[in-house]
Amino acid sequence: MCFIFITALASCNKFNNKVIFENKSDKIVDSVLVFGNPHCKPLVFYNIKPNEVAKGNLLNCTQEGGDGSYYIKVYFNKMLKENNSGYYTNGYPIFSEMLISFDNEYNIICKENNKIY
Repeated sequence: MCFIFITALASCNKFNNKVIFENKSDKIVDSVLVFGNPHCKPLVFYNIKPNEVAKGNLLNCTQEGGDGSYYIKVYFNKMLKENNSGYYTNGYPIFSEMLISFDNEYNIICKENNKIY
């Protein structure tokens, strides 16, 4: 039974994206929402100070599958910046890690690492 649990846990991790958000701006970022499959809950970070890094895992559940891109919302100083980036197919991510940075010009810059397939 332990083997089944460990196998199930390992397979779940394959379909999650590690997300690293770096605030390179001089503003406090109130919140960041990272959406994968629209049928899943977003990953949310709060109160990220300048030069701070936040890390988490985006559960890219496979409900209703489909293809799409990741949707990112950054709230700061009563403003909102949005970005679509990356790609998932049939509900599954093709990269295991997403690096997101936010700069002083209010750009959201995304980079994906570690191709799964």
